[in-house]
Amino acid sequence: MLSRRDYLQILDAANQTDSYRFSRQAALLWLGTFPGDLWVNFCLGDAQFSEGRVAQATAIFEKLSVLDPEFLEARQALSVCYRKTQNEQLENIEACVYALGGELAAGQKIPEWGKHLRAARQAMAKGDYELADREVQSTI
Repeated sequence: MLSRRDYLQILDAANQTDSYRFSRQAALLWLGTFPGDLWVNFCLGDAQFSEGRVAQATAIFEKLSVLDPEFLEARQALSVCYRKTQNEQLENIEACVYALGGELAAGQKIPEWGKHLRAARQAMAKGDYELADREVQSTI
Protein backbone atom coordinates (compact mmCIF):
# COMPACT_ATOMS: atom_id res chain seq x y z
CA MET A 1 0.00 0.00 0.00
CA LEU A 2 1.17 3.51 -0.76
CA SER A 3 2.00 5.79 2.13
CA ARG A 4 -0.29 8.73 2.77
CA ARG A 5 2.46 11.12 1.73
CA ASP A 6 2.86 9.36 -1.63
CA TYR A 7 -0.90 9.27 -2.13
CA LEU A 8 -1.13 13.02 -1.47
CA GLN A 9 1.61 13.60 -4.03
CA ILE A 10 -0.40 11.63 -6.57
CA LEU A 11 -3.52 13.67 -5.80
CA ASP A 12 -1.54 16.89 -6.11
CA ALA A 13 -0.02 15.81 -9.43
CA ALA A 14 -3.47 14.89 -10.73
CA ASN A 15 -4.81 18.33 -9.85
CA GLN A 16 -1.79 20.10 -11.35
CA THR A 17 -2.32 18.27 -14.63
CA ASP A 18 -6.07 18.95 -14.65
CA SER A 19 -6.83 15.24 -14.16
CA TYR A 20 -9.73 16.04 -11.87
CA ARG A 21 -11.69 12.89 -12.56
CA PHE A 22 -8.68 10.77 -11.60
CA SER A 23 -8.13 12.93 -8.52
CA ARG A 24 -11.77 12.54 -7.48
CA GLN A 25 -11.71 8.78 -7.98
CA ALA A 26 -8.39 8.38 -6.15
CA ALA A 27 -9.64 10.50 -3.25
CA LEU A 28 -12.82 8.43 -3.01
CA LEU A 29 -10.76 5.22 -3.01
CA TRP A 30 -8.59 6.52 -0.14
CA LEU A 31 -11.61 7.78 1.78
CA GLY A 32 -13.21 4.35 1.51
CA THR A 33 -10.49 3.15 3.88
CA PHE A 34 -9.73 6.39 5.76
CA PRO A 35 -12.99 8.38 5.77
CA GLY A 36 -11.79 10.83 8.42
CA ASP A 37 -8.81 12.12 6.44
CA LEU A 38 -9.62 15.82 6.29
CA TRP A 39 -6.97 16.74 3.73
CA VAL A 40 -8.04 14.04 1.29
CA ASN A 41 -11.63 15.19 1.78
CA PHE A 42 -10.40 18.67 0.90
CA CYS A 43 -8.72 17.29 -2.24
CA LEU A 44 -12.01 15.61 -3.16
CA GLY A 45 -13.83 18.92 -2.76
CA ASP A 46 -11.23 20.66 -4.86
CA ALA A 47 -11.59 18.07 -7.62
CA GLN A 48 -15.38 18.34 -7.47
CA PHE A 49 -15.19 22.13 -7.79
CA SER A 50 -12.74 21.90 -10.69
CA GLU A 51 -15.13 19.54 -12.48
CA GLY A 52 -17.92 22.09 -12.10
CA ARG A 53 -19.69 20.18 -9.33
CA VAL A 54 -20.00 23.25 -7.14
CA ALA A 55 -22.86 21.95 -4.98
CA GLN A 56 -20.94 18.78 -4.09
CA ALA A 57 -17.76 20.77 -3.41
CA THR A 58 -19.69 23.22 -1.24
CA ALA A 59 -21.11 20.37 0.85
CA ILE A 60 -17.63 18.93 1.39
CA PHE A 61 -16.10 22.28 2.38
CA GLU A 62 -19.03 23.01 4.72
CA LYS A 63 -18.53 19.63 6.39
CA LEU A 64 -14.80 20.26 6.77
CA SER A 65 -15.46 23.69 8.25
CA VAL A 66 -17.68 22.10 10.90
CA LEU A 67 -15.25 19.26 11.64
CA ASP A 68 -12.27 21.63 11.92
CA PRO A 69 -13.30 25.29 12.33
CA GLU A 70 -9.65 26.37 11.93
CA PHE A 71 -9.12 24.59 8.58
CA LEU A 72 -8.24 27.77 6.69
CA GLU A 73 -7.95 26.17 3.26
CA ALA A 74 -11.42 24.65 3.57
CA ARG A 75 -12.86 28.01 4.59
CA GLN A 76 -11.11 29.71 1.67
CA ALA A 77 -12.47 27.12 -0.76
CA LEU A 78 -15.93 27.50 0.74
CA SER A 79 -15.64 31.25 0.17
CA VAL A 80 -14.92 30.63 -3.52
CA CYS A 81 -17.93 28.30 -3.75
CA TYR A 82 -20.19 30.82 -2.02
CA ARG A 83 -18.95 33.61 -4.28
CA LYS A 84 -19.70 31.52 -7.35
CA THR A 85 -23.21 30.69 -6.16
CA GLN A 86 -23.86 34.10 -4.60
CA ASN A 87 -24.60 32.45 -1.26
CA GLU A 88 -25.97 34.78 1.40
CA GLN A 89 -23.36 33.49 3.88
CA LEU A 90 -20.43 34.74 1.78
CA GLU A 91 -19.70 37.72 4.02
CA ASN A 92 -19.64 35.53 7.13
CA ILE A 93 -17.35 32.91 5.64
CA GLU A 94 -14.99 35.61 4.41
CA ALA A 95 -14.93 37.03 7.95
CA CYS A 96 -13.96 33.54 9.17
CA VAL A 97 -11.17 33.38 6.60
CA TYR A 98 -9.89 36.77 7.72
CA ALA A 99 -10.11 35.81 11.40
CA LEU A 100 -8.04 32.70 10.69
CA GLY A 101 -5.29 34.76 9.05
CA GLY A 102 -6.42 34.82 5.44
CA GLU A 103 -6.36 37.96 3.36
CA LEU A 104 -9.14 40.20 2.13
CA ALA A 105 -9.44 41.56 -1.38
CA ALA A 106 -9.00 45.31 -1.69
CA GLY A 107 -12.16 47.08 -0.54
CA GLN A 108 -13.77 43.86 0.68
CA LYS A 109 -16.09 44.37 3.63
CA ILE A 110 -16.62 41.89 6.42
CA PRO A 111 -18.50 42.00 9.73
CA GLU A 112 -16.60 43.63 12.59
CA TRP A 113 -16.46 40.37 14.54
CA GLY A 114 -14.05 38.97 11.95
CA LYS A 115 -11.62 41.81 12.57
CA HIS A 116 -11.89 41.40 16.35
CA LEU A 117 -11.31 37.64 16.20
CA ARG A 118 -8.24 38.13 14.01
CA ALA A 119 -6.90 40.69 16.49
CA ALA A 120 -7.60 38.22 19.32
CA ARG A 121 -5.67 35.46 17.55
CA GLN A 122 -2.76 37.82 16.93
CA ALA A 123 -2.78 38.95 20.57
CA MET A 124 -2.79 35.33 21.76
CA ALA A 125 0.15 34.53 19.49
CA LYS A 126 2.07 37.35 21.19
CA GLY A 127 1.04 36.17 24.65
CA ASP A 128 -1.16 39.22 25.33
CA TYR A 129 -4.11 37.32 26.77
CA GLU A 130 -5.78 40.37 28.27
CA LEU A 131 -6.00 42.04 24.86
CA ALA A 132 -7.16 38.76 23.34
CA ASP A 133 -9.91 38.53 25.95
CA ARG A 134 -11.06 42.11 25.28
CA GLU A 135 -11.18 41.44 21.53
CA VAL A 136 -13.24 38.29 22.02
CA GLN A 137 -15.55 40.02 24.49
CA SER A 138 -16.19 42.78 21.97
CA THR A 139 -17.67 40.22 19.58
CA ILE A 140 -20.14 38.85 22.11
